[in-house]
Amino acid sequence: MSKKLAILTIVLFASVSARAETVAALSFSGGLLAAPAADQLYGWFFTANHTLDVTQLGVFDSGGDGLGMAHEVGIFRVSDRALLGSATVPSATSGTLLDSFRYVSVASFELLADEYVIVMTMPGSSPDGQFINNHSVTTSPDVTLHGAAFIASHTLIYPSWDASVFGSAMIGPNFVFASAPSGPSVPEPGPAILLLGGGLALGLLRRRAIRR
Repeated sequence: MSKKLAILTIVLFASVSARAETVAALSFSGGLLAAPAADQLYGWFFTANHTLDVTQLGVFDSGGDGLGMAHEVGIFRVSDRALLGSATVPSATSGTLLDSFRYVSVASFELLADEYVIVMTMPGSSPDGQFINNHSVTTSPDVTLHGAAFIASHTLIYPSWDASVFGSAMIGPNFVFASAPSGPSVPEPGPAILLLGGGLALGLLRRRAIRR
């Protein structure tokens, strides 16, 4: 085995478990940029089509020039209305801007294949606008959109009101998740397998060096 092939073996073992990060709501069209007259929550219901690890939570920044105030974002499970994870996206430009949304990293939490809702706080004093009554929303294939979420509240609670009047979604909150690489599912090797593979490759390199 050549030196190049041995190095490639190490790289392949190290990269099998690599995971790509994907944005849940990719784009939307139509709708109305609106700010609330009272404390409200905006969001959308969805299904995770398989297990997702949420790594970032974010909110829409209409001008891309920073948020006028901080907003809380959270994801609830529909079946028991449990809050699974939340974060505060700070005002101004502290959050990371990606395709008109500002994100903050969170300690990753898991969404199994199930139904969920993501919402964000929109205080009545908010200078930040969010899109409501969207005509169409494109999501990642890993996520299926079910409809808008809305409730009057100044804190994160489960949005139990019927929000169909607001169209397919109220695009304010969004999230980023880690998913398995595309293609056939391949079991991730355990630490022992990785060490064995690396050891074999290094052993081959060593034998090659001794023979020279």
